[in-house]
Amino acid sequence: MEKVIDISFIIPVFNLDKYIQSCLESILSQNDEGVTYEVIVIDDGSTDSSVSVIRDTFNRYSSIRGEGLRLYQQPNKGVSSARNHGLKYATGKWIAFVDGDDLLSATYFKNVKGIVKEDADCFVFHNGVFCMMWIHILMM
Repeated sequence: MEKVIDISFIIPVFNLDKYIQSCLESILSQNDEGVTYEVIVIDDGSTDSSVSVIRDTFNRYSSIRGEGLRLYQQPNKGVSSARNHGLKYATGKWIAFVDGDDLLSATYFKNVKGIVKEDADCFVFHNGVFCMMWIHILMM
């Protein structure tokens, strides 16, 4: 039986070697609260040591997180292209776009635990505050 992924984190990166390790660790180091996830990093043609930092961070967490840590590289095409590239590889029920210089709250998984198992169409975090947005589409 294949493991069901709740959240696909898609992180576009361009020259963020000073921030990306903290971003990744803010996801990888917390208690997952039973939420399954994958981390997909799209390097958008970085010319600094971002790729090396990402690989080192993934290597440190690979025994815990396994194959759910993936790095893809593309020539510089911009953040929108990098996010779209990441969507090609995402297998989660939910997509979380995280910028490479963002930090997830230490209670992120605790906050989303109930929601990822629900039928909401969208939920939003803004400025560190958790908000849930329910979108109902009426079929007529």
